[in-house]
Amino acid sequence: MGKVYLAPKASYSTQLNIPIKFSDICDAYSGTVDTQALSDAIVREEVEHECLFTVTALKLLNMAHETLGQHDIELVNPKSVVVIAEKKKKNSIFHLIINALIYVMVFFGSAMSVMYFHVDVGMMETQKEFARILGSGHPEAFSIITIAYTIGLGTGMYVFFSNRKIAKFKSPSPIDLNIRQFKSDTIDYLREKLDNLKRAEK
Repeated sequence: MGKVYLAPKASYSTQLNIPIKFSDICDAYSGTVDTQALSDAIVREEVEHECLFTVTALKLLNMAHETLGQHDIELVNPKSVVVIAEKKKKNSIFHLIINALIYVMVFFGSAMSVMYFHVDVGMMETQKEFARILGSGHPEAFSIITIAYTIGLGTGMYVFFSNRKIAKFKSPSPIDLNIRQFKSDTIDYLREKLDNLKRAEK
């Protein structure tokens, strides 16, 4: 007799007309028992319409016993799994146009913000003074300094935001923590709401 640990997931999103496997909503761990048959077991056949429902930890535990036989099976997380079934979203021309307009507005808004900031701090005068200190008062020297500054500013912003995406080990920001907490609270609310509806129907 081997030891098997079941770790139900908090939530799972799926598309319509796709069977839900055990491995989709619950992880099974064991050092001595082959859990492949359990992972491939179908929890629910194709969902035909958009809906929310829960799969209880007790149901997952029963499925594990029926599939694996008489093994010592333990639930790591006894909470129900919230399953969200929805249609596959299509990128229509309208949404593409709206997204393009948003990107254009954000681009020009950011550019204007940077320009107004440079005017407030006197960046033009600073670059002219820098060109004079270098011993050249020609417009060409001022243009070269401006172009180099612009390229450096854009490169610095790109590297900064790229590093935040690549360095996954970096400590999260307060916004990241708040978003994570919001998602967790939303799943807990949906789970409680659906469980209450099930009890009311009995």
